[in-house]
Amino acid sequence: MLHEANLNNLTLAFLRYKYSGKYLTRGVEEYLHFRQLEKTVLAPSVCVKDSDRESALFKVVQKSSMKLISKFQADMMTKQGKNGKDIQHDAYVLARRRAIIEVFDYMIENEIQINKYLKF
Repeated sequence: MLHEANLNNLTLAFLRYKYSGKYLTRGVEEYLHFRQLEKTVLAPSVCVKDSDRESALFKVVQKSSMKLISKFQADMMTKQGKNGKDIQHDAYVLARRRAIIEVFDYMIENEIQINKYLKF
């Protein structure tokens, strides 16, 4: 039941992206979507770029200014720089999100129906 619910959520996320241009999922749902897309032949491997690391570092500064994380945590993360464990994780999440959007764009461009690649 959970597997089918995840596939339905992925289908709805794809259709929402196709018709509105917005991919609105986060966290675990995004991870599950990527795992399902990996099982198809369309999904690329996740490649973390320097721009992802810079964006992750910038997000730490943003979170600190919005008081979502303490200044101490933000200082520790920025002191470690782009190669810090937390920044690497956030950069991987950004790269994974970019990979999902690339798959969706490819499917839209080539008029591929997502239902044909998912096994319900």
